[in-house]
Amino acid sequence: MSDEDPSVESFRMLARADARDVVSDALGWYMPTERWLEVDELVTAMEAALALDQNDDLAAIATELELMGPPRVIRVGTSPVPAPPDLVDRIAVLVHALGAPIGPAAGDNASDQARQQ
Repeated sequence: MSDEDPSVESFRMLARADARDVVSDALGWYMPTERWLEVDELVTAMEAALALDQNDDLAAIATELELMGPPRVIRVGTSPVPAPPDLVDRIAVLVHALGAPIGPAAGDNASDQARQQ
């Protein structure tokens, strides 16, 4: 059992679950290449925040990444593409580092489960 404040641990779990959901979603995005460069920067920041256990930063970066999602309108002449293979690999490692879904039902949404804690 941890000596940490339960509300701090709940926030930690929620921040990680939300971050995991967002980066997992990014694997299905199709966007212009330039936009993937911005996503790459956010993934790098998320990796650093996770390594330093900076949950406030992790939550803020997850929100920024979620807003970075695929644009609704694509400029003429640009083609949306999936994430570059090296970014896909980094996201897969990050998803694993953020942990398995929380709670007894593996099929449930992890962030919803974390909020219930």
